[in-house]
Amino acid sequence: MLPPDRVVNRAYIHSVLKPLSPSLPLGLAAAYLFADALALFARRTFKHRPDNQGKGKPRHKPDKYMAYKAA
Repeated sequence: MLPPDRVVNRAYIHSVLKPLSPSLPLGLAAAYLFADALALFARRTFKHRPDNQGKGKPRHKPDKYMAYKAA
């Protein structure tokens, strides 16, 4: 069980489960692979900070160079 301030990295889960998904319905050996994958998921967590939404100061978009402007 994870502490309430920790969140599992979903992108990592997707990258691990994608190659395992064809072998999961095949049997017992896949169950061991899945158990190892769950142990990996538990180690790949990060601290969730809800107040940090990536808000930064607004920046001016750079202008295109004259060579790339439409005629």
